[in-house]
Amino acid sequence: MMSLVSVNWNPSRKDLNGFRLIAVAATTLIAVLLYTLKGVDVRWCAGIVAFGGFVWLSGLVSLTLTRYVYVTLVAVTLPIGFVVSLVLMGVVYFGLFVPVGLLFRLIGRDVLCRKFDSKAPSYWVPHRQTTKVERYFQQF
Repeated sequence: MMSLVSVNWNPSRKDLNGFRLIAVAATTLIAVLLYTLKGVDVRWCAGIVAFGGFVWLSGLVSLTLTRYVYVTLVAVTLPIGFVVSLVLMGVVYFGLFVPVGLLFRLIGRDVLCRKFDSKAPSYWVPHRQTTKVERYFQQF
């Protein structure tokens, strides 16, 4: 079965070390933002930073422990990301494309020239030849 997203269930040493550094930086940033913007208690922020420190220190002791944390977080966030992406695509489609399409249909705009013309001998549109070769290098 083909997957939509390829997940690295067996990360390399380099991947885990990168994860350790990002965990420390991200948890520290999240804790600082929560403290300054939301006024979250310092003990909660310290716990968030402590989790990042735990992930970083676990790599010094054993990368196997870091691997368990990495795989667990990937397994938890993968379904969340899948659902959120589907919801966002649905919101964009039904909130933007469908109303614009309905509006164009109501005002009679036909961008693709798909109107039926019973008197037309053909719907063929003749191709315009390019007069300058430089035009091919400036497509837009």
